Amino acid sequence: MSGSPGRAPREIELDELDLARAEQGVDHPRTALATIALNEVGLKATHENFDDVLTDYPSAIQTVERTLGSDHPHTLQAQVSYAATLRSAGRSEQAETILRHVVARQIAARGEHSLHTANALQNLAYQLYQSPGVTR
Repeated sequence: MSGSPGRAPREIELDELDLARAEQGVDHPRTALATIALNEVGLKATHENFDDVLTDYPSAIQTVERTLGSDHPHTLQAQVSYAATLRSAGRSEQAETILRHVVARQIAARGEHSLHTANALQNLAYQLYQSPGVTR
């Protein structure tokens, strides 16, 4: 479905969300991940409307965490996406807190030398570099 030519990304993500809700219900991780994807597409297209997106993210992440577990890669990636949205909305401290949590979970679940942990550390480093007051 996502390869449909001539359709806007937001339309495609809306269809994915509707399909996930119809097939799996609102409490399924696929539905929650589709909600997150829709929010990301909307933000990229408009660069605004952070309040709506920031309202949807926590419940979507809770659904993914409840159904897949707190250490599942999809759960942690959803948290990274949420942190990126918070950063874009000017909420750097909240973003940093979430990314530090993701790094700790990745280390606990996969060890210090895993690719997932390295990616989490890279996301945190980028956040810290972009934070106000950092001298370059």
